[in-house]
This record gives sequence, C-alpha cells and structure tokens, in this order.
Amino acid sequence: MKVSFFSFLQSKKCYCDSKKQGIDERLLSVLVCPSSQQALRWLLEDELPRLNSAVEMGFLCFRNGTPVRQVIKQGLIREDEKILYVCEDGIPVLLKSRGIRLLWA
Repeated sequence: MKVSFFSFLQSKKCYCDSKKQGIDERLLSVLVCPSSQQALRWLLEDELPRLNSAVEMGFLCFRNGTPVRQVIKQGLIREDEKILYVCEDGIPVLLKSRGIRLLWA
C-alpha cells in the first residue's frame, strides 16, 4: 500500500504549536493555498534542516523564480507538498508570488 509523504508526516512532531504562533486551530483549518485552494499544514521540525540546506545552496525559489535567501523558521506546506508559505512573525504570507517551490515535490 502506497502512503503519501504528507500522510507520513502528519504523524510526526509539528514544528510549531499553532497557539504559540498566534493562530487558532479553527483559523488554520480554513486557511488554504491561494492558487490551488488545497489545505495547508504546519512545517515539521524535521523538515527544517533540509529546507534550510537547500536555501543555503540556492536551490529554493519563490514561484516567480526569485531565489529564497532567508532562513526558514516557520511555515505552512500545501497538502500536495509542492509549495511552502513562510510565516513572518507568526503570520503566514499567503501570496501566490511568495510561495516557495519545494524540491521533493
């Protein structure tokens, strides 16, 4: 039986407790990707090192092609795991142009 990466990661420890980020679980449940309307989930703690290594090597780009240059601390990942939206000061930046294309997608 094939298990999606998303399903596997749902069982892992979440990097961010939504209460610590100032986002109520009810609000998180209605937030969706601005381009696909897919559900979003919190970035997981064990995903951070791989993402930030890719940032350091210049492999991650925003959807508009601009390279990501800042370290990723928190974020929301689209259900299909193709796009990450970074949180700045605990606030998700859900703009199409600020979505980051993920390498493993």
